[in-house]
Amino acid sequence: MSTFCADGLIPARFLCLVAHFIMLVMALNHREQNVKACLPYDYDNDLYMEQDKRLMIGYTLSIGFIGIEMFGFMSGITMFSPTNGFISMICHGVATMMMFYFLQDLWSCEMFWSVFFLCSILPCSIELIMICYSFIMKK
Repeated sequence: MSTFCADGLIPARFLCLVAHFIMLVMALNHREQNVKACLPYDYDNDLYMEQDKRLMIGYTLSIGFIGIEMFGFMSGITMFSPTNGFISMICHGVATMMMFYFLQDLWSCEMFWSVFFLCSILPCSIELIMICYSFIMKK
């Protein structure tokens, strides 16, 4: 394990994961304006409820993916993997900034889904691969 990994990458990864989690919880609690920003000017209540459900599912899945990453990280399985840590740190750092602008500027929902795929699914998939790989290599 290199000094860079222990001294900088591990705390930075943890802080990026927590910051992304906090932004998602804030978005989940204050999603009304973002739902309205995703709808056309003349929307009805059914369309509003459908879009609200979609965003709530997206936020909840992102929080679940962060939970999976936190499990792998806090259990020590992937804590000392510099490549995984760097990818996770970059993805969650970018996601935190993009979610901040998404909440402040009321962007369209397509922006959230691109952040979801690139910054939640990608690092969680890598995390799951690393967890499976570590269990296979132990046997």
